[in-house]
Amino acid sequence: MIMEVLVPDGQKYLFPAPTWTEIAKAAREAIRAVKADFPAVEDIHLAALIDAKDAKTIDRLERMETKKVPASLFAGISRTYGEQYVRAYRELMMQPTTREAINALPSVTALAAKLAASAKAGGGVDHNALAGMQAELREVEAVVAFLRSKSTQHGIA
Repeated sequence: MIMEVLVPDGQKYLFPAPTWTEIAKAAREAIRAVKADFPAVEDIHLAALIDAKDAKTIDRLERMETKKVPASLFAGISRTYGEQYVRAYRELMMQPTTREAINALPSVTALAAKLAASAKAGGGVDHNALAGMQAELREVEAVVAFLRSKSTQHGIA
């Protein structure tokens, strides 16, 4: 069966891809954050992370004067200084449904843990067990309803 997916007018992909401006802003943010937290770091040090020949490359990236932002910048900053410096880039590259799934995991995990504990106790999922998991059931139900709504928006039955 072939399924047709409706994509908004002018959009090439099912999920919107970040623009060069958004990626450039994430690069500028990462560079400035590293420099703020590590005052001894100079452009030449960051240039070395991406095998750039000189510090001007980092200067241009920081001033958003280029549309070409190497992914190696984010990888190098993350590896050398920590993931927290590339959070904006990671969020840009994460598809919306991935974010939603990650946000749903605590609710689903909490419910699964309570179901497992109930089964292990030997009583199964009785009225007492259900009474103790009402908050988790509501949270998971909200997540499922949201994901069903998103499916419908995308033409998935």
